[in-house]
Amino acid sequence: MGGLGMVIMDFVEGTTAHDLYADTQLPDAVYNQVKEAIDILHAKSIVFGDLQLPNIIITDQQRPMH
Repeated sequence: MGGLGMVIMDFVEGTTAHDLYADTQLPDAVYNQVKEAIDILHAKSIVFGDLQLPNIIITDQQRPMH
């Protein structure tokens, strides 16, 4: 595909950040985890082209307790 590649992910059980935080700012803990994940991708020259709240999945294990 013109030198481009695609990464396909597995199913993740969880809730979207949109469903949890549509009316408020992301908690720092969630923001920091997303930033860390994006930094890892960028270090490998991978771009996440559709970063928006409906595409961020938060598992029960990752959900901040406040």
